[in-house]
Formats: sequence, C-alpha cells, structure tokens
Amino acid sequence: MAEKVVKTKKDNKQSKFKKANPIVWFIFFTFSRIFMKIKGRIKWDNKVLRQRNKKEGAIILFNHLTNHDHFICAANAGFARLTYVVSNYYMRNPLTNILLRLVRAIDKVQFRTDLVCIRKMKRAVEHKGLVAIAPAGQVSIHGELTYVDPSIVKLLKLCKVDVYAFQVYGGYICLPKWRTDRKSRRTRIRVKTIKVISKEELSMLSDEEILNKVIEAINVSEHAVQKVEPQKLNFKNRIEGIENILYVCPKCKEKYAHVTKGAIMKCKHCGNEIFMDEYAFIKPASPDDICFENEAVWYDWQSKLIEEKFKQDDFHMENRFKLYRNLRNPKKMEEVGEGKLTMTKNALYYDGTSSGEVIHKEFSFDILTQLPFSPGRHFEVPDGDGSFQFRPLDEPETILEWVQTIDTINSLKRNSL
Repeated sequence: MAEKVVKTKKDNKQSKFKKANPIVWFIFFTFSRIFMKIKGRIKWDNKVLRQRNKKEGAIILFNHLTNHDHFICAANAGFARLTYVVSNYYMRNPLTNILLRLVRAIDKVQFRTDLVCIRKMKRAVEHKGLVAIAPAGQVSIHGELTYVDPSIVKLLKLCKVDVYAFQVYGGYICLPKWRTDRKSRRTRIRVKTIKVISKEELSMLSDEEILNKVIEAINVSEHAVQKVEPQKLNFKNRIEGIENILYVCPKCKEKYAHVTKGAIMKCKHCGNEIFMDEYAFIKPASPDDICFENEAVWYDWQSKLIEEKFKQDDFHMENRFKLYRNLRNPKKMEEVGEGKLTMTKNALYYDGTSSGEVIHKEFSFDILTQLPFSPGRHFEVPDGDGSFQFRPLDEPETILEWVQTIDTINSLKRNSL
C-alpha cells in the first residue's frame, strides 16, 4: 500500500542549508562528553570519521539504544558537526527541543514518509553536512535491534554519499528505556566508528545487499556483548520498571501481575520470581520459578502470544484512556478528554470525549507501523489530524501490549508479502 506523504506549506520556503555554528557545536559536544562521562563513563573511537573525505557530506547511522543517543553521537563526533534527524515526538521535550534546534537538527514525522525532511537531508549532504540518523527509528526496549524499514536504502541512494556508522555498545545496559529510577547505572558506554558503504558501492549493490550492510553495521546485541565483556551494576533498584515491558508471566500467563522491587520481579498471581543479577542478567529466583534467557527472548514470546490471539476471528482489544492532544501548541500535549480505545482485526477507533465533545475517531491501519511511547506512561497514534496520545486510567503495563500488538500485526503483514 502507498505510504501517506507529509507535506507542509513551508516546502517551497526552505533556505540554504547551514551547519551548526562552530562555537555552539563546540559547546554542545564538550557538554555531551562531560555529561556522558558522568552518565556512562563514555569512551569513543572516531578515527575512521576523521579520515573521511571532508570535501563531501556523509550519512551516519547509529543503533538506537537510549534517549541520550544525540549526546552519545556528539561525544563521538567531536569537532565534526552533525545534523541530527530527530522525530517530532522527541522534540516535544522543551530542553531537548532548544538544544537540538541550536545545533540545527532536522525534525521528522515519526514512522511516516516526510518529503520535507528528506529534502533537508539531501540538501545537508550536498553542502558537506554529516547527517546522523537511526534506521530503527525507535529506541530498543530490550537491548536488541528492532525493525529497520527498507526505505533507508532509497534514502542512501538518493543522497549518493559515503555511509558511516556509530556502533554504540553498553547504552542499553547503562540506560534502559524501561527504568523507573532515572539515576545512571554508571556502566561504560563505548562508541566505535566504521565505514559501511562507499558512494560508489551504492550504485553497484542491490537494495537487499545495501539493507543487509546497514543492518549488519548497527546490529549490536547488548546481551551478547555483556556476556563477553561483563559490566557490573552497583545499583540496587536495577530491575524496577521492567514490569512495564515484560507484562505476561511465563509461568501462569497472567497479564499485568508483575511487581518489582530492588532486583526482584514477582508475579502477584502465581508467585513466580525473577532475579536480575549484578551483571543485568535475568534469572529464576529458585528452581521452581520460570524465566527466559533475556528480555528480548521474553518480549518475542509475548509477540507470539499476540500472533496467536490476532489470528482468531474474534480478536478484540479495548481499554479506557485519558486522551491528550497538541491542538493549541504542536509541541505540547494537553488533556482533552477520556474514553475507550478499541482494536479489532480490521479497525482501530476511539469512542469518548475530546475538547468537550463526544467523538468517534477511526485510525487507519495503513499508516500505523509503530507507535511512539514511553513505558508505563503513554503511547501515541499518529494521524493526519495530529497526534492522539493515550494514557491508561489504570494498569500502565497495557501501554506495551498496545505498542507490541501494532508491531506484531505489521510484522505479520510484512511476512505475508
């Protein structure tokens, strides 16, 4: 099916591309190095990037493991000024918005084709810019690479420049997206720079070969790396928040029954206990308890349960949510109503209130590939009428079930093609 293209009135008013001011960038990358030294004891290797052809632009890919990846990339880039491609969802954070505007980041409509963004990226590389983008689009919730849209190949071919990758190691172990204790775990984050594809290879390789090279370059398994180079977590509350992504008990299959404290997660229904050791590996607390090898395997098992449920003719999901919209300010979500969100095999719709009116709003499955979300807080459904943000009235674990269900449905659709 054809993707919906985003157009704006500003399309014909784009000015000539400008890199970040050198002084502003120097302050930004210096701050990033200090900040990530404190957060993740960061170490970087940017020798390959420094040896690039500086008379031409380049695309820089990176694996998306944390909400601090723009700081991690800046720390690695050093004096090489990056032009980030950042989702408009992420730019809603006021401080982040200010920082990334100062370094002239390009904002993008998440998980949809955005022609204005694509043109800005092409203009940037034509003016010797370094465009930094995460092909996976969404921060990994479990430490493994998530889905990479094949459309990245079209973008690389359009730009016709050398392609590099910042391979980030340890980001998930140090700063997992699901954590509720916002303190840093103080494990080490490492960044390695590699050259992925030359501009000459882009015209010689097939789309499949280019996509495979992209995936290979950013496919960092945090759990595999931790086994080879284990880092110790001197952190008491290391498992707290994981119940928001591992919401089905592997022993009794009860949903939303997990509670966490310190390094233990327990099922309130059957008593199954999971222990996270000092190296961030999850294990059964006793021989009678059941646990998967890691969070990614557990997450995949939940996806299989969703697949089985979705294949049934009577597939149905519904929950009550508070509705938030960005009607008055594109960068600010405000509560506008409350109602019920329902999903069937062929439809996703909201029945409830919005700005004092009772509405029935149907969303198109065609444009839903992934849902922007914050574990335990909210998820969003992108739409031509703007963003619809849903916050559960109870059971915050439902957020990941909705997010994972959309992911799983799209995976089934891709595999059926």
